[in-house]
Amino acid sequence: MDKKYWRSLGELHSTPEFEEILHREFPVAASEYPEGVSRRRWMQLMGASVALAGVSGCRWEDEKISPSVSRPEGLIPGKPQKYATLMELGGMAESLLVTCFDGRPI
Repeated sequence: MDKKYWRSLGELHSTPEFEEILHREFPVAASEYPEGVSRRRWMQLMGASVALAGVSGCRWEDEKISPSVSRPEGLIPGKPQKYATLMELGGMAESLLVTCFDGRPI
């Protein structure tokens, strides 16, 4: 078995075996799209679509807070209830500690 060793990358690139492997792995014009859309433009469009999808998924719907129609079990009238929640303020979620009397936030 006659194995040829190379001393530099330049020597490797000049061999016919390397050229054959290179053309088999990366055919001519494989990176070009037939429609004329370049790889760079395609990446720009995909990046923009991912950004827009992310922005549209981060929107919260505004909801009106209304009191309960029927009293929840275990609720003592006149005794304040406290719970933690979040509120959107300036595009950021801010934590709040809310106090309610008879199901109505104050």
